[in-house]
Amino acid sequence: MKMPTIGLRAGSRLFGAVAASSAAMFVFATPAQAATGFSTYATGAHGWGTYSRSYQTYTVDYLIKDTLKDGDCAYIAIRPQIRETIFGIDNWNSVGTWGYEYQDKVCGYLNIDAKVVRINVWDKMNSFDHLRANAMRLYIRVCRADAWADTCSGFVTPVVSL
Repeated sequence: MKMPTIGLRAGSRLFGAVAASSAAMFVFATPAQAATGFSTYATGAHGWGTYSRSYQTYTVDYLIKDTLKDGDCAYIAIRPQIRETIFGIDNWNSVGTWGYEYQDKVCGYLNIDAKVVRINVWDKMNSFDHLRANAMRLYIRVCRADAWADTCSGFVTPVVSL
């Protein structure tokens, strides 16, 4: 007995439309990532916490601590980055026209600041970023502000395909 077809044979318009809409669902439906811890040190600064991701939004729950008695400050910087591939070469760039970066500063020996920040990477991207990006990650660094040069230590989250 021959089974009836519903127009989903390979090469049909309906098959192509179903395949395209299914592929589009997976582009932005990447699974959530469970909370993962991080800890990083720079001379005079210590930062630690957790980060998690749901779709294109990262949530970072962190503490930053000033660990030197010198009048300078410690800070944490969280920078979403996107990967673009040009002529087969991968480049990691900051998002947005001017390079978006979240910063929080704490001053005073043994002072601690604790916050939760949510960064929707897609919302921070400009129209060119939307066209070029094929992956994203966060670059988290803890720094000690200094009159001459900042001392930093960084951490990069795993790469997520877009």
